[in-house]
Amino acid sequence: MFGIVSDSKWQLDGNIGAARKKRLQETSFESIVRQIISEAELSFFKRENNRHHPGFKRICITLAMPCKTLDLFHNGAGGYRAQFYDNVQQGERAIWMGYLLLNGKAPNILSCPIKTWM
Repeated sequence: MFGIVSDSKWQLDGNIGAARKKRLQETSFESIVRQIISEAELSFFKRENNRHHPGFKRICITLAMPCKTLDLFHNGAGGYRAQFYDNVQQGERAIWMGYLLLNGKAPNILSCPIKTWM
């Protein structure tokens, strides 16, 4: 469903170590999300009013997780930014997949009214 952007397109800095480079180039989005679900701890959760769109809310969460997992999520060729790079619709699907799967970490997320803005 989700891809890993090729090395020729997802170029990493030449100064990173071989192990980190391999991890960033080879880990799939699905694997990254599974790591987040197993390792992350919810440290903050709230809903706040959207001042630009009355009646809508924004969900704010903070998850504590190992640096390597966060690195994969943001910088990996299979991470969420890479999904957007590959295709905007794919990136949006990746965000929604992560949102739904992370509901186990913050069960009240999906109990928000339908008019939730992100």
